[in-house]
Amino acid sequence: MNLKELVKKQKILKIKINKTQQKIKTLKRKQLIELQNQKKIERKIRARILLRLGLIVEITNLNEYSINTILGHLFNFDKLSIIEIEELKKAGKILVDELDKFDEEQVNILTTTEKKARNHILIGYGALFEIAKLTEKELILLIGYCLNLYNKDDYYINDCEIKGKLYFLKNKRVKK
Repeated sequence: MNLKELVKKQKILKIKINKTQQKIKTLKRKQLIELQNQKKIERKIRARILLRLGLIVEITNLNEYSINTILGHLFNFDKLSIIEIEELKKAGKILVDELDKFDEEQVNILTTTEKKARNHILIGYGALFEIAKLTEKELILLIGYCLNLYNKDDYYINDCEIKGKLYFLKNKRVKK
């Protein structure tokens, strides 16, 4: 092998290396795009779930209470007995069928900007369910549980307010 052949082979190898590097870059870009698309889908699914949970707050008029009180009430969910759970399911059955109809009625009269603002608020309420780790619970039960707050005394409501405030203070977010 002479010098010219070695230089020629070296150029060929450099070309092959460049092509391989470009293929790797292309594959990495495709993987990144796929990952971004997957995360986008996951965010949309999460937003739909939180929106639906936020609708529970709206349909039960729980939004009359402060965010702290609602969150404190949701934190108390784990203290329910089996009997209470069955009673709450019965109470929730009444409104579960109304949930989608209620949402459609509310959305039909709003402009696009108002819909976005409403959805943002509802997703925020839904996030309270996520914080309390209740996103996997049955809608019927959650509706009944939210309705149950109206049957509670002032002591319970104040206790819920304090629990909610403590959570937000521990997490450096103060909500009114």
